[in-house]
Amino acid sequence: MVALVDPVAFKKLVDDISRENGWSRSVLAERAFIGRATLFSWLSGSSTPSESSWLLLATALNMSVEDLTSKICTFDSSTNQVLTAARMKKGWSLSKLAKKSNVSIATITAASTNKPIRSDAAIRIADALEEPSLKYSLSKKVPYMNPVGKNIDSLRLSKGMSVAQVASEIGVSRQMVSAWIRGNEKVPGNRVQQLNKLFNADVLDPSIF
Repeated sequence: MVALVDPVAFKKLVDDISRENGWSRSVLAERAFIGRATLFSWLSGSSTPSESSWLLLATALNMSVEDLTSKICTFDSSTNQVLTAARMKKGWSLSKLAKKSNVSIATITAASTNKPIRSDAAIRIADALEEPSLKYSLSKKVPYMNPVGKNIDSLRLSKGMSVAQVASEIGVSRQMVSAWIRGNEKVPGNRVQQLNKLFNADVLDPSIF
């Protein structure tokens, strides 16, 4: 399904959370590591956040990406149409798209029939087709690339911690923790132990959330 941001709901959510925390939009922009003009562009509906920006904004608002987008996005059923149109524009068969994206034909078939796929596969397909909107829409129901990233994000939120606070507690960069949450980087064994101690839970346990 294709994600369509509702600018009215987006603005209301951001304003409500900012008001509760006493933040100006400039402060929120700083928390999200984005420019003030960029934030205003999103809230006015002139542009929408990229995949990485969704994570930055959600973190700044102390929310998960899934919670944030579920509150401000609507979805239609045309993802397969977008995918097919982009593939046909390239003149590619399903098997050629699979090869170009370095994913299985089963994954391409699933994506072509509106079934959610892994985020890393969605990114590769979108990049191959040069269709950025597919990066999020193809994986709407699978926002994390692995259960470890979901666990880290869910546990930090349950503790009321920001990504920066988690990073500070275990001695790594904020960017590294964000990469673990997205699934772009594997969490080293010693960091798993630190996270387990910090959250008093096993971040490798797929059943905790």
